[in-house]
Formats: sequence, structure tokens, C-alpha cells
Amino acid sequence: MRWFFCFVLDSETYPEGLSTDLRWTKKLSYCIIFFVYKTGNTKRLKLFKYLLIIFLLSSTSLFSQDFMDISRGADEFRWGVRSFFASSYNRAIFSFERALSYNPADVRAKEWLGRAYYMSGLEDTALSVWNSLIRSGHRSTNLDNKIEIITARRRIFDTRRTDRTLIVEHEIRGDLGRENFLFRRPGAVLPLDSGNFIVSSFTTNELVLFNANSRVLNRFRGGLGVINNPFDVIKSSDGFLFVSEYGGNQIARLNLNGSIERKFGGRGRGPGQLLGPQYIADNGAGYIYVSDWGNRRISKFDYEGNFILDFGRRVGRYEGLRGPTGVAVLNNIVYVADVLRKCIDLFDQSGNFIRTIGRDILHGPEGITVYNENSLLIADTDRVVIFNIDFESVEVLFASNAPGPGRIAFARFNANNDLMISDFNNNNVMFLSEMESIYGGLFVRIDSIQAENFPNVRMLVNVEKRNGRPIVGLEAANFRITEAGRAVENLTLLFAGNMARRADVSIVFEESLFMTERRETLRRTVAELYTSFSREDSIRVISAGENPSLVATAETSREDVMRTILQTNSTSPNFSAGTGIRLGASEIVGSMNKKAVIFLYSGNPIALDFDQHRLVDVMQFLRNNNIRFYYIYFERGRTREELDFLVRETGGASFFIHGPGGISHIAQKVKESKSGYYFLEYRSRSFDEFGRRFIPVRVETVYNRKSGRDELGYFSENR
Repeated sequence: MRWFFCFVLDSETYPEGLSTDLRWTKKLSYCIIFFVYKTGNTKRLKLFKYLLIIFLLSSTSLFSQDFMDISRGADEFRWGVRSFFASSYNRAIFSFERALSYNPADVRAKEWLGRAYYMSGLEDTALSVWNSLIRSGHRSTNLDNKIEIITARRRIFDTRRTDRTLIVEHEIRGDLGRENFLFRRPGAVLPLDSGNFIVSSFTTNELVLFNANSRVLNRFRGGLGVINNPFDVIKSSDGFLFVSEYGGNQIARLNLNGSIERKFGGRGRGPGQLLGPQYIADNGAGYIYVSDWGNRRISKFDYEGNFILDFGRRVGRYEGLRGPTGVAVLNNIVYVADVLRKCIDLFDQSGNFIRTIGRDILHGPEGITVYNENSLLIADTDRVVIFNIDFESVEVLFASNAPGPGRIAFARFNANNDLMISDFNNNNVMFLSEMESIYGGLFVRIDSIQAENFPNVRMLVNVEKRNGRPIVGLEAANFRITEAGRAVENLTLLFAGNMARRADVSIVFEESLFMTERRETLRRTVAELYTSFSREDSIRVISAGENPSLVATAETSREDVMRTILQTNSTSPNFSAGTGIRLGASEIVGSMNKKAVIFLYSGNPIALDFDQHRLVDVMQFLRNNNIRFYYIYFERGRTREELDFLVRETGGASFFIHGPGGISHIAQKVKESKSGYYFLEYRSRSFDEFGRRFIPVRVETVYNRKSGRDELGYFSENR
């Protein structure tokens, strides 16, 4: 008689956290126990049966409770991962906490729990969870970096603070050698919202279009026309490019394809004629100002090229322009730099002289742009400075140490908040960044993974600077994805969030006695907001009363929304602002489009209720999910510090309902906001065990000299 017994365990089915008592049993997963028994002795056969029964009973006692708890914990972890990727962070938190209740030693579940708390806006709790992991000996480079960046970011309130140290991150040299040139004598550097930028090449008579990685995409030579010694190039508020032709004594208007649509100006000293035009400024209201070097004046034209007026000659006690260079318009005042007099003259938009600033402070101002409400960014011949208009003081951002005599003609911030500088004489363009940004790296975060069509996997990645500003303009080549250390295949970029032209918006209105008294104003405001967004945009409406609720989904008709608004009849002065805003954000949190919460505030003097959800937690929920906060106030001067805080920290804005231009341009601001989302697709080389196996994944992003990475994982859907 022959007895054959085989006992096999599969270790891959066991999650983390097996108890010490089961360690010896786990080792059985790597071996097969063969027992061959051949005998005719009945007593020995009975003895073997008894031993086998004892072994199975002891194994069952070891496995029973611990194994079942670990199995339940693994199921909860799987549900937590799915909820997290569906942006249901509260459900994810619940599942991860249940997983840990079954298996407290599950390190992976604890790290995910911290991540879910972070995305839910509870950063204090997230940091506490992650720090507990480190204290228990589970330190990792990825976890350390995440904690360090989030902690540092919580101390940052002004991402354009003027006390930062800027250093040259990288440089584009125009001369490639052997008579090859990317450009020669760069005039303007024009940043575009996409992350691309344009360099005007003075000597080669062209505009060179680069992408965010400083790779040449195109060269604009004017189509059927010719661009003669281009110096400055700007993008007007109506979307056209205006180029000053220093050699052609004209201004060319180009479309975004680089073809010339019209030219105006012409050589001469008469009205509307030019002699060596250099710098251009747009006032945003249909007019441009051109600095005319040869005629020592500023000429004003409309967008169609019609001459309006000129100014800058000597009048009365004003000595007049001698070397007009950069021009900027701020708060209806025209600022004109004079490189020979080393100062800046101020005029109204009709050309009337106001005053002169910057004497004995500036070295020789060239290009000037608006920095903020009371400061100018100035290319000051051999340096770049921020000039405070009120105090007439400068802060030096960069000082050239070029071996030859340079001429810094332009300095402008690009879409990624790097300072771009063109040196006309030394034939190069430099990019400056904060020192901490270069050496500290990027903040890269995996927000979602879709594996329904495994092995084809889709991943949503968010890329930001350390201070929270999104990085735009990246390509698939900027990303490297690995699974368990192996590079994935066929990595492609499907969608860049910054290029989204659709918006997902939640309108949250205060439902209180004060708003009831302004019901008609509320109705008109909501109607105007609906009109300002396109039909492709998605709008929800939330009533922020004492118990906030969703009153209109994206599918609700506009007529039904208006009827709901007119039924607003609260008799209480109180309302829950925090819960209403958070509910509005929760409705759009999973979108890849431009996202915004627009709060309608009556001017109610009652204290805003952030009891259920703290103000800082609401802000972090918005910010961590790339949602901008805007608010409209109905009473002049009745702004709120709490709402201003949300605006400042999320990059939104506030508007008075009867302010200049109304509120219809909120939609444009929402769609022009920056987004660091990147939706990637690749083919996995991993074995998913038909959805049972957790597949670890790492994404690394490299942009110029900065890099960052994140590590996560996923389960494929059952096939």
C-alpha cells in the first residue's frame, strides 16, 4: 500500500503583519513536504494517521484567528485603495483604519492612511501618522521627503516673496558653434501660459518658439512677410502677438501661428511713424504703447494699428525722454524707462507727465514689467531688480558676472515662476530659480491609478514646486515609471491638466436671513455666473445654510436652479460656511479639469462658522486637490479675513459684485489658472495574479535641474 501526502502554502497570498507564531508556517510556502509511506504494518499506519491529525489541528489553531484577521485586513486595504483612487477619501480613511484594526502591523496600510488624511485636508493627522511610522523604524527616503516638503510648505504664505535667493538653474546659449545658432542677439523672452516661451532673434530675423524643456518647437519668420530685426514681442489681451521691428521701423501683428496679419508705423518723424522701435506694453484695454528710440518718444496705437497719440517730448519743467526703453502699464499709469537718464518717468494714459522716479538708484533700466501692485521688475543693464514704486528702493535678484560687457534687455517670470533673462550682447538666455527649489526638488504626487484594462494602466500625477506652484509644460519624456524596479513600456502623455479648457465649478451661496433679503441680487449673480461659463463646463450649486446641501447638480437645468434660488427663505442669521465650502469642493474633487469653488457672500456680519471643519483644514482640502477659491461679496468693503485667507492660499481671487468689469470674467480666470496634472498611460510588465497582487509603482519627474518622485501601488481589476 502506498500513501502519498503533499502540503503546499503560497506565501504571496499573505499580506504584511503575520504574527511571530506563524513565521515557521510561512516557511513551508517555499517547500513541498512529501511523505511516502509503504508498509503492511497496521499499527504504523494508524500512528501516521494520528500524527497527521495532530499536525492539521495544530496548524488550524495557529492559522485560524490571526489568518482570518489578516485576510479581513487585506480586503479592507483593497477597498481603501479603490476608494482613494475614486477620490472618496473619507471612505478610504475608514477602510484603512479598519485594515489596521485587523492587522496593526500593516505598514503599507498606515502609509496609505496618512496619504488619505493628507488629501482630505487633515495634514496634522497625516504628518502624525507618517511620523509614527518613522519612530517605529519604517523610515524611507520617499516618506522623509514628503514630510519635509509638506512641513516646509505649511510655513509659506507668499510664493512670490522678495527675500528669496535666485541662482542660475540653466542657460541656453545662442551660439552652437560652426556657424550654427539657436538665435543671435536675443531681445525679448516672452513666456506663454502653456509653459512654452518665445525668444526674439534680432540678427536672424525670426521668433524662436521653445517648449518648457528648452527644446525648439518652431521658428516664426512672418509667413509670407518678413520680420526685420525683431526686438520685443508681447501677447495682447485679444491673443495676438505684437512685434517691434527695429530695422523695419514698424510694428507687426502676428497670429499664434506666426504669420503676419498686418504692419503699421513706418520710417519717419511724423505722427504714428517710428525710428527704431524697441519695447511694447499692452494696457489690456485695446491699446499698446511703443518706445521709439530714434524719435525719443512713446507712441500709442490701438490693436488695429491706428495711431492715437505720442508723448515724451520736453514740456515746461519736464526735460523729456533721451533714451526711452522699457514700458509698462500699472493702475492706469504708464511707466517709461530712460536708459540714458537712468530713471523712470510716469505718465497718465493720455501722455501727461506725472513725475520721475529712480534717480541715482538705477544703473540703466531696459525692459520693465509689472511685478505686483506697487513694484516693477526691471532689467537694469547688468542686473535684475525689483523696484518698489512707493519707497523708490530696489532689491537685486541677479547681478551679471559675464566676462564681456552684457546688456540684460529683458527679465520676465515664466509660467513655472522661473525668472527668464535675455542678455542681448552675450547671446544667451538664463533661467533663475530659488535655491531651495533646485536642491530640494519637485513635489510629485500620484493621485490616481486606473487599471481596469490591465496590463494597460493609466496614472494621474500632480507635479509642483516645493512652494506649491504647479509645474506646467512637461512631456512624456519628463517622466519615468517603474514597477518593482522594472521600467514600464509604451509610456505616453494623454492629457496635461494645464491645457484643459473645461471647468468644474461649485457655486456655494450663503443661505441666511441676510441673503434672503438680497434674494433678487443672488438670483442675478447666479444667472450671470451661469452665462459666463460655457455649456461644456460643469456647474453645481450648494446652499450653505445651517445644514448645507446640494441643491443643483451638473445636470440640473438653469431654470430649475433659478427657481431654487428664489425659494431661499432662511430666517436665521447663521450659516455653516466651512461645511458648505467643503461640500462644494467634494463635488468636484476628482476632476482633471480646472476646478473652482465660488462663494457668494451677502456681507453678513455674523462670525463665519468653521466649527465642524476648521478653516485651515478647508484650505488644505482645497489646495491639496488643486481647487481654487473665489468669492463675490455683495456689500462694498464687506470682505472677510477668513475668505481672503482661502483666496490667498489657493490662488483664487475676490470680487465686488458691482466692481469694474462685473463678475463675468471669473470664468476666464478659472480657465486661465495653472494646473500641474498629467494623465499618463503605459503598459505594465508585472504579473497581477488576476487582481490579487498589489503592484508597487514609482514615478520620477525630471525638469531641468529639478527632480522629484513618488511611490504608490495598485490592484488590477479582476479579469
